[in-house]
Order: sequence, then structure tokens, then C-alpha cells
Amino acid sequence: MTPMEQAALLSAAFDGHEGTVGAGAGVGIRNADPDMLVSMGGLSGAGQVALDIVTTMRLWFQKHRKDGRFAANALNFHFYCNDDQVTKGASPEECDFEGMVRLL
Repeated sequence: MTPMEQAALLSAAFDGHEGTVGAGAGVGIRNADPDMLVSMGGLSGAGQVALDIVTTMRLWFQKHRKDGRFAANALNFHFYCNDDQVTKGASPEECDFEGMVRLL
């Protein structure tokens, strides 16, 4: 899916795109349970491509949602640290994962 399609799907799943999807206000995770936390679908990596996807999604939300909010409570990235980029795993601290996601 494109970032715009991902944003539209997430908005519908989050709160029924502000209650406009379906025949009533009950569509969407937050309408079913206001305390439920919603995570966006996982992105592969945590670099510039992921940043561009999240930025494009944010712009879609600002344009297409009256409240302009990002329709998720958590971002989700699939990133694996390797200390030699091939075979050996490394801790998130060793590969500065925190520094990478701060870009977002």
C-alpha cells in the first residue's frame, strides 16, 4: 500500500475515520473501546524511507481528518541491529536505535 492508503486504512480502523465510516458511530477501534491503544502497521527499517512514509501519512491525516490528528497511539518499526551487518545480532543500544528513531 502507498502511505496514503495506509493512512486511510488506519483512520478507518482507528475511529471509523472520525465516525464517517459505516452506518453509525460504532465503527473503529476507539469507538468500540475508547481506552484501547492503536498501533500503526509495522514499517521495515527506521531510516529515511520510514521517515518519509510517516511524514506522508501525517500530511494525509492533516488534510483528510477534521481533527488533523495522526490516527494511531504508537508507531511500529521492524528493525534488527547487527554488529557486522550480516550475521551477528546487536542490542538496540549498540546500534543506536534510539538515535535513529529520534529522526522521526
